[in-house]
Amino acid sequence: MSLDMTGSYEALVLWGYPLVRSFELREKMTQAPLETNREAARSAAAPLGSLGHQKLLSDPSYRVGVAPNVDTLYSVAWVDLAEGDLVLDTPDFGDRYYAFQFGYFDTSCHTVGQRTHGGCLGPVRIRWSPTTATSRVDTTDSGIELTCNSRYLMVAGRIMVDSASAEDVDRVHALQGEIGLARISEPHEVNSGMRGAASTEIEAGAGPGRQFFDTLSRILVDIPGQALGPGITQILQDVGWRPGAAIGGGAADSEMDDAVARGLASIREGITAAGEIRNGWMINYRGVDFGSDWLLRASVAMAQIYINPAEEALYPVLERDAAGNALDGQYPYRLYFPPGQLPPVDFFWSLTMYHAEGLLVENPIARYAIGDRSEHLRYGSDGSLEVAISHAQPAQGEGNWLPAPAGGFRLMLRLYGPTSKVLHGAWSPPALVRL
Repeated sequence: MSLDMTGSYEALVLWGYPLVRSFELREKMTQAPLETNREAARSAAAPLGSLGHQKLLSDPSYRVGVAPNVDTLYSVAWVDLAEGDLVLDTPDFGDRYYAFQFGYFDTSCHTVGQRTHGGCLGPVRIRWSPTTATSRVDTTDSGIELTCNSRYLMVAGRIMVDSASAEDVDRVHALQGEIGLARISEPHEVNSGMRGAASTEIEAGAGPGRQFFDTLSRILVDIPGQALGPGITQILQDVGWRPGAAIGGGAADSEMDDAVARGLASIREGITAAGEIRNGWMINYRGVDFGSDWLLRASVAMAQIYINPAEEALYPVLERDAAGNALDGQYPYRLYFPPGQLPPVDFFWSLTMYHAEGLLVENPIARYAIGDRSEHLRYGSDGSLEVAISHAQPAQGEGNWLPAPAGGFRLMLRLYGPTSKVLHGAWSPPALVRL
């Protein structure tokens, strides 16, 4: 394989990794075995075309994805728009925060909800248009219309819930029960010449490189050429791909493995640079505005797949303290918000603790996050807030304590409805100080 060809395959990994992650997530959520136990109640998984509702907030036992939130309950459907157009009906949420995200094949998205339409969203008509270059959302006199070039679409609703109130959890369950998703058209004609080629099946016993490119080949047959863009179209032509065929048919498995290994290494490195560093916090101010930045999109897909647009929510992540040291629960830390410097948001904020691997941390008080809705928090007389972060309970008690694991950890600050002050960098989270 020439150096030019090697570079083309590595570029395909950067471009194609989000598509493969989306495909894997869809497969995992739509083919999950039906369960009736408590773990199943923490999942919104459902068969393709059906709505699944999360009934219990995530806890350390939930391991479907990384960095789960404990602020909202999810209602999720993965749909095949070739089966027909849809209408999404939602109840009146009043002043409760909610959002519905439409996730596309490349992990970009649009989000509508309390921020865009207030408490009453109205019907959302979802129309498949494979000849459209980019998906778009329009507000019309009769409601909202989503014109989508993704054959497969994720519809993910988030509804804010007070986890400490059984009554509020019941109210959210009732709201979930009023969400409807119905077909409003006959199935669309699909170009059979673009689908079902045996060469796109994943070969049994194939190495990681061959598996990656075979999966990407399967995905490509359902993506309209208009949505690919000239850059990736040229690369696909360079490697000799054609619709219905497998990428890298003439390449050795070892060369495919090497290309994927190098591409994934670049993506992992890209995670640490997927935003600006402010007081140690990595903040992706661009959200899902990836443009032609394939590395940013791939890095976000690896670390926080299907995040919201920045104006809907920002997710600052912290892995190092004020002195630049990796976070470790064997030490006590202090996160201090001075007077007037609490997170400026239109809706709410929360600070969540994770293991270094991105999972929630089991602890004796079952506290996985704190935020502006936490009644146990105690503020200073001047309005300041000091959060104690450690593995052992601090001497001052558990009121302002966010328990950490015994070893490495990371923090994520979720800012729902960040104000312009946040979006333009005039406010940043404070540094975490090791005591």
